[in-house]
Amino acid sequence: MFDSLKGLWNALTPVITSIPKVFSKNFIKERFHLHFFITLVLGLAFIRLLFLYCYLGDTTWWFQIIIGYMFGYAINFVREGYYFKQGAPWSQLDVYAGAYGSTLATIIYILWIN
Repeated sequence: MFDSLKGLWNALTPVITSIPKVFSKNFIKERFHLHFFITLVLGLAFIRLLFLYCYLGDTTWWFQIIIGYMFGYAINFVREGYYFKQGAPWSQLDVYAGAYGSTLATIIYILWIN
């Protein structure tokens, strides 16, 4: 059991430690704001669709937040992969910034829209 918890901790450590890097004074200079706010808007639409048609509202709040995070991570991961193949450098912080935006969209939807 402790091996699986250690694996979970190793997977979550970069996600948690990247928060101060993304939301630093370079938030606009590094263009993290674009990933954050565009994915926030897309995340609101995606979560709305899941609540309406896939019964996401019947699940627990933490599962809803995980789904929102995974959506933001996935679309930003695909975007970074596309531009990486075009010759741009890979930025995991861009992926995390988008995932944080989608997570915030999910929390906003749960608290105020739902």
